[in-house]
This record gives sequence, C-alpha cells and structure tokens, in this order.
Amino acid sequence: HGTAPPHPPGIPVSRGDIERLYLYAGSRRNPDPDQTMSVCELIDYLSDTLLANPSFSRFIDADSRSALIQAKGMLAEGAGQLRSPRSSIAALVTDYERESPRTFDFVEHFRSMADADLAGEHYLIGESIMFKELKDSFPSELLLLTLLTVAAIFLIVAITFRSALIPVLLIMTVLSGVYVNVFVSGLGGNKMLFLAYLIVQSILMGATIDYSILLTNYYRESRRKGSAIREALAEAYRGAGHTILTSGLIIVLAPTLMFLLIDDQMIAMILRSLAIGALSAILIILLILPGVLALCDRLIVKRSR
Repeated sequence: HGTAPPHPPGIPVSRGDIERLYLYAGSRRNPDPDQTMSVCELIDYLSDTLLANPSFSRFIDADSRSALIQAKGMLAEGAGQLRSPRSSIAALVTDYERESPRTFDFVEHFRSMADADLAGEHYLIGESIMFKELKDSFPSELLLLTLLTVAAIFLIVAITFRSALIPVLLIMTVLSGVYVNVFVSGLGGNKMLFLAYLIVQSILMGATIDYSILLTNYYRESRRKGSAIREALAEAYRGAGHTILTSGLIIVLAPTLMFLLIDDQMIAMILRSLAIGALSAILIILLILPGVLALCDRLIVKRSR
C-alpha cells in the first residue's frame, strides 16, 4: 500500500548534552535539600564554570555575560565591606514590627542561636535589639528616673515654700497626670514605647510642676492675708488661671499639630503622649489641686506661718 515517509532529521546531541540532561532529570526527581549554595557561590559557578565551558557558554549571550561579571564584582565589593580579617558583619531583615511581643521573642531566640553557634565575641545591634534591651532594663531605669526627678522637685519646692507637705501634694498631682497619660494612651489598643514614656515623664514633671507651684503660691499668699478658703481659691484662679491655661494650651496644641504632620513612629508617639499628659496635668491642677489645698488647708497654713 505504499511506503512510509522518511523520519525528519533529528537535532544532533552530544555525549555531554546527554550527561547534562541526566543530571537535570536526577535533580528534578531526587532533590537533596542539603545541597545548597549561597548567592556568591552561584555567581562564581556561573561566571567561572559555565562561561568557561563551551557547551554552556554558547547559550549565554553578551548581555548576560556582562551582567554576570558585573554581579560578581558587586558581590565581591559588598562582601569586602561585611568581612575583614578581624571581624565580620551579617545583616538580617525580617517582617516583624520594630517593637512587639513577637519581635522580642524572635530577638531572644536569635540571641540564643548566636550564643550557641558563634564561638567568638559577637554583638547584636539594631532598632529591635535596642527596644528589647530597653524593655529588659525599663523597670529599674524607670524607678531610678522617677526617684531622681521626685527628689529634685521635692528639694526645690520644699526650699521655695519652706514646707514638707506642699512638695508632696504637688508631686502627687503631677504624677497623676503622668499616670492618666499612660492609661489614655493605652485605650483603643494604642501602644507606648518605653523610650517615649521615659522622655514624656521627665518633660511633664519638669514643665507642669510650675503650674502647681503658681496656683499654690497664690492660694497661700491669699490665706496669709486673712482671706477665707473660698476667697483664697477664687484669688488663686484669678491670679494663676490665665497663665496656666495660656502656657498649658501651648504645650498641648503644639505637640498635637506636630503629631499629625510627622510620620516617624517614635517621634509621633512622644508628641502624642506629651500632649495627652500635659492636658491631663492641667485638668488635674485646675480641678483637683484646689480641692486638695482646701482639704489640707490647716496643715498648709500652719506650716507656712
């Protein structure tokens, strides 16, 4: 019934091509997860082995050759910056937040791995590492900072009023503003960085104590002139209220506006906490401190005389 058409001529295949196909099929069917190479090893293999092999080099065009050579030079230059005869640097990038419980767990786990695998002297640096160290040392540093600030304010106010009770009342008023700031900042799932808390506490206690001193001084002077408690409180409001509101609103509004315009998380958190803390302290000084002064009037007037 006729003859079959002849088969078309095939593509010539050399022995080397067969071996490479065999290795490729074996790598796809039976991969070994332990056989890995770094980026530098891959670039070295491509530029030193494949480009030097005529069987492979004919598949690589001139642009790819130039890109491989350029990549090898860039890697060599970068490795020289990370490695020296005396030390080396390794950079690690993660998707974790700069400060969170998951981040701190990862930092602790990575630190333990580094201590176990690195025999020589080594250090961990970075934002998350810094925040972890601040978290670990925060209680002791906060206690020391609070004691030093309270002692300094107590000494200054005690010398000014020549009283040991008035400094206690004023310090409790200002610290209440700091604690209200922490409570309000935590509402709605908001967070406060440790460093921001330390900075805000120092600024608030130094800035708002003046308002307490001013109001107390007007009240004390009015009482020393023979005014009744109600009249002395009214005189304190008339004398110190305008100054407290004017200066205090500046401390509240200026950080608030900057908080709305700044994208940096650390700076924005400090500004927001400062505004909330200043507003809390002003409200406590104007609404609660007068009642405390009236309640402790007998001790305050007696000690001042």
